[in-house]
Amino acid sequence: MWGEDRMAEDQAVLRIYCICGQKMKVTDAMFGRRGKCIACRQKIRIPREDEVPADVTEIYLRDHPEFLRKVKRRPAKDGAAQPEAAPPEKRAARPPGKGQRRVPETLPLDVLEPLRSLCSLQLKVRRLLAAIEEDASVEGVHDKSTLRSYRARLKAARDQLDEQLHQRLMEATIELSTTQEKIVQAGLAVRTQEMDFDAFRDAVNRLRHRRDHIERRKQNLHGWLEIADPHAAGGYRNPPLENVETLKARVVLPPEADESQPLAEIHIEALRAALGAREMAERRLAEANRLRDEGNLPPTELADMRADCKAEKRLAEARVKFIRGRLEQLEKDFANDGQSVDDLLNAAQGKFLAGEIDRLQSEKLQQDLIRAKTDITRARRHIGRALSAGSPQDVPYPGGSFLQRLAKPAAKAERTGVDTGIAWGVALVFLLSAFVPMFGPLSPLAAAREATTAAVIGGFVLPIAVAVVVAATTLIPARGLRGVVLAAAWFLATVVGAAVIHEAKYAVPLGFSTFWIAGPWPLRPAVVLFLLADVGLLGACVAAFWGFKGGRNFVLAAVVPALIVTVLIFTDFGGLLVAEPDLAIDTPARENEGAGGRSAVVTVANRGRRRLLLTSTLTKHPSGFLFVVQEQIGQNSWREVDLPWEALGAVGVGPELFVTVPPGSEREVALRVGPGGYRAVLDGPGRGIVLREETTVAPSEARPEREEFAPAEETDGASASDGADPRVRQQPAWATVELRGIMSTENRPPSFSVLVHLPDGGTRQRTLRIGDALYGDWTITEQNGIRETITISDGDRMLILRRGERVPLASSD
Repeated sequence: MWGEDRMAEDQAVLRIYCICGQKMKVTDAMFGRRGKCIACRQKIRIPREDEVPADVTEIYLRDHPEFLRKVKRRPAKDGAAQPEAAPPEKRAARPPGKGQRRVPETLPLDVLEPLRSLCSLQLKVRRLLAAIEEDASVEGVHDKSTLRSYRARLKAARDQLDEQLHQRLMEATIELSTTQEKIVQAGLAVRTQEMDFDAFRDAVNRLRHRRDHIERRKQNLHGWLEIADPHAAGGYRNPPLENVETLKARVVLPPEADESQPLAEIHIEALRAALGAREMAERRLAEANRLRDEGNLPPTELADMRADCKAEKRLAEARVKFIRGRLEQLEKDFANDGQSVDDLLNAAQGKFLAGEIDRLQSEKLQQDLIRAKTDITRARRHIGRALSAGSPQDVPYPGGSFLQRLAKPAAKAERTGVDTGIAWGVALVFLLSAFVPMFGPLSPLAAAREATTAAVIGGFVLPIAVAVVVAATTLIPARGLRGVVLAAAWFLATVVGAAVIHEAKYAVPLGFSTFWIAGPWPLRPAVVLFLLADVGLLGACVAAFWGFKGGRNFVLAAVVPALIVTVLIFTDFGGLLVAEPDLAIDTPARENEGAGGRSAVVTVANRGRRRLLLTSTLTKHPSGFLFVVQEQIGQNSWREVDLPWEALGAVGVGPELFVTVPPGSEREVALRVGPGGYRAVLDGPGRGIVLREETTVAPSEARPEREEFAPAEETDGASASDGADPRVRQQPAWATVELRGIMSTENRPPSFSVLVHLPDGGTRQRTLRIGDALYGDWTITEQNGIRETITISDGDRMLILRRGERVPLASSD
């Protein structure tokens, strides 16, 4: 800022551009006076009016270093005055390779890698050019013109980098001024009681972190602008000259420190590290001096090593100095905080005496303020011990929790919030879902009373258990812990709910497979309420984590695994958890033949990882297969053989019978059959499997060929059998059909189990689809899914078949 004030822009007659790039306006009253740059604080001598030509309105200090005020050195200990430092432009113009190396006044605290590489390349190019000038015979690998072009490129890159550094320096100066002003305003607000002490500590802790980070950035920027020696830039690296082509001069600033860590603790730990680095640099420098005395290394390599050690030591000393300065500033801040606490204690006492607060409030307020004052006193004492330390062993380690309390006030318990309100509503909806229809017309509660399968019991227990857990979670005072518990509850509700819904279609007895038959399961009232509650529970979890750093990661940690597990459940883990039936018919030996026929054994094995159900009728159960054994009664005609379901331990649900075959086991069905052809059939929806195994289990030559029978003609008073062929039996005039079941699965056309009663007394069990021939000219033409009927036609007439009804196929003649 200029010596006193800044005038309005319309009064400015001259503009001066500092070496950092900052533009400043000069009015008539400022000519010939002293000033400072408002950005980099460079001391400036404003020219007199007679020093500025009449037509000049802008002055660039880079071109006029005579207007830069020289900085006077402090007198040395022996009383002799040190020489005045040259202006920055003149100091930078002195090549560090000639004479003694220039020591920058300000050293950076961190290494800027692009600057380090650039300075190393500049030093290498200067050395090669110097070697060529001293001895022209060394020219060959890199000629002088190439090296000069490299030098020009490096100079342009340095100018570009300096331009970025100047810009960042101006931004940092402005931001630092703003931050300092906010700190002062916060201090005034707490002393005037416009802000309570907890809010003040929270605000100034963030501002002080920001202030110290900007102070570190400013020192880095100043140091990087002054450095031309690669040893001071972080150490000389011998880079290949080809890197000149790919060098990128970009400013990469160090990241900010974590604001959750106390500022005093950050600086004390940094001081310990800096003192340790200084000791290490001193030992390395002593070792380099020993190697120099022994003369075991080449002079150039030894010089670089000693220069690196010296620069490392100076850098460590600069860090120690900077950190001590920050600790001194923080000690002053704590002293001001202590004065603010005293003012608040006096104000609290005054409020109590004036009757504005009661005794309990006064005692609580004074107790908190006295504790804060004690923490401040302990922190100042701790910082004092750190400032007096001369070695890393002398730096104290933080003890107790007072620094944490000073850095951030203890979080107050939050018993209520948006997440708790959502959680209470979610618990109510979960509870309600257990009492509305889910398994067809049955609610989970009603279904649990009639069945004991895991899916049915889970459909009732799960929503009630989740409702209880969510309601109990609202009693947890810490919002973050509530969020963790809600996330865990949502994960379990989602995964277990998916398992319950999926396993419901595998429930036994088969009557509960109506969960899938009665329509789309997402539209069931219980499922709709459960899904709504599950989404609401996720919303409560998000609300609980809202505002927490990293809270989104907790939510994702619950959502992503839950989605993956849900997909695996609904796909039976990629088809691993399904029933896989297998058929085998054992042809018996002749010695087993008897008067009742020959014995045959049909073996049904389950090769899958889920139980297999053998049913007496077609079913929509995903693991249910229609199991029949049929006898051949014609070239393409078969009739069912009665199976010993009772001997197999079949269980009946309504008209259905089923036998369970556990995974990895098998069931054997022993039959007594006569001569002829037989086959065993498994027909079901499991992954589209239709198994048929035809095996002749008895000699066919012993079976007489069947004949077609015509209806008997009635005679007057004569029996139908009088004078007739004894092989001819009285038969119905036509066949009758019976619809036994309808099977409809996703992505497959519906199929129908139809039993045909033949005129000769035989039966034919057929599984057909729309368009297939049923009997004679009769074919299946259409289906009514709502009424569960099918329509058949012979071209002239149409008949409607209902489940369980026998309909005669009368001749059209």
